[in-house]
Amino acid sequence: MPVPTTKKPPPPAAAAGDGNERRTCPELRIHAQKGYEVLLALLEKAGRGDFIDKLGNRRKVDDVLADLPEVVPALLDMGWELRATPQFAPLFKAADGSGTVTDRRTPIAPCGRSFDEVVRAHLMGATRIYLERLERAWAEKEAKREAARHAKEEARERKSLGGRLSVATRKLLSGDPVFEARDFRDKYPGHGVYVLIKPYLREEWQFTMVRAYGRLRTRQAEALGSLITFFKTPEELEPVLALKSADISVVRGVARAFAEVKLGVRDGKANKSRSKTSAAEQRKLDEMEPQIAELESATFESLVTHHSVGLQTILKQGASVDQLVRRLTPIFGDEVWRLFAEPDRLRNVMNVPEHVAPALGRLCQHVPPTISRMVEQIANRELGRDLLVFAAEEFGEDDFARFLNDEERLKIWQAIPGKFNNSFNYQPDALPGSGSVRNAEDLRMVCAGLFESLRKGQLEKFG
Repeated sequence: MPVPTTKKPPPPAAAAGDGNERRTCPELRIHAQKGYEVLLALLEKAGRGDFIDKLGNRRKVDDVLADLPEVVPALLDMGWELRATPQFAPLFKAADGSGTVTDRRTPIAPCGRSFDEVVRAHLMGATRIYLERLERAWAEKEAKREAARHAKEEARERKSLGGRLSVATRKLLSGDPVFEARDFRDKYPGHGVYVLIKPYLREEWQFTMVRAYGRLRTRQAEALGSLITFFKTPEELEPVLALKSADISVVRGVARAFAEVKLGVRDGKANKSRSKTSAAEQRKLDEMEPQIAELESATFESLVTHHSVGLQTILKQGASVDQLVRRLTPIFGDEVWRLFAEPDRLRNVMNVPEHVAPALGRLCQHVPPTISRMVEQIANRELGRDLLVFAAEEFGEDDFARFLNDEERLKIWQAIPGKFNNSFNYQPDALPGSGSVRNAEDLRMVCAGLFESLRKGQLEKFG
């Protein structure tokens, strides 16, 4: 907790702004206030009581930015539409002296900013002021709470003679402690959020998001980064606000992994070492980065808003879940998130041997761990793989899934390794008549008896 001071420290230095902020351009602030006052007068004259009532007694632009950020775009648009009127024309003179500006990209005198830049400056101002007021209110409350706690402790200490002497000595040496709100501001859960999200404050629709941004914690904003612009309503951002910062990082990693696989990009972890990437490969990666980032953003948004059940499973998998996504995405594509929502099927897929899963495709979700263990007991990896593939082709998905998961048929599956190990020299592409080497057609013939046993549910001699 902050240490109480007996002397007020100097105020902290103001955070450095950039050229897009209102506070770096006094002329813009002055013009904005003038425009607001003119607009209020016109609204009153026009009998727009509905709008006047909404603004209440707020007569300063900063109060509107802080209290009603969602109405700022409407006020700015009104000013823009009225720019040719005598009241507003002086506020919309082109910087080059050519008269009133006619488009939103032409610099306006005297600040030299276009109207689009003015809108963004007000968006940044609204966000900064709103977030600062939240932080200040929290810090003031914490300072009062800490002062009350200190007073309570001191009162308890005074109940004994030794305590009274201790308190008196402390006051003599250090004076009465002062609990300043500013001493608590860096403990605010959202301290520094504005600086983190400022680069992404670009669009007019974000005025409606200012209050939602005020609920972000610092680490959440750090983890989100540029993805914050993908959430265009407070309702869309709500699931993100419920996530821990570590969870956001995990979901971002998963979304990135999915995007890279879908777009055919190599593992991002390998790409971190430029020494292992040729110049041509790196150029390709750099060229594709906008596509990757766009798909990553869309995937992140989809996960947190449309796949809540699967998301919880993803988070339980831990930080290495992105590698699992890289393994499963080539098989399941866009359906991979539904797989995470069904724990039994996900368990099946995770246990299928890696040399079998690509060949079996999405059908590997039906293979229970007991069958996967049986396949791993088959010495010839290609034989185990092809045996399951041939079974899937023979039975079709529904019967294949049923036969795999029927406990009565488990003994049939478990007999397979003993049938083939050390007695079936298998090479799928071997030419017919290659001595003791058996090819894929030979395996199909041998499996005919096995498949018949599975249909009947009774272990019979096969081979």
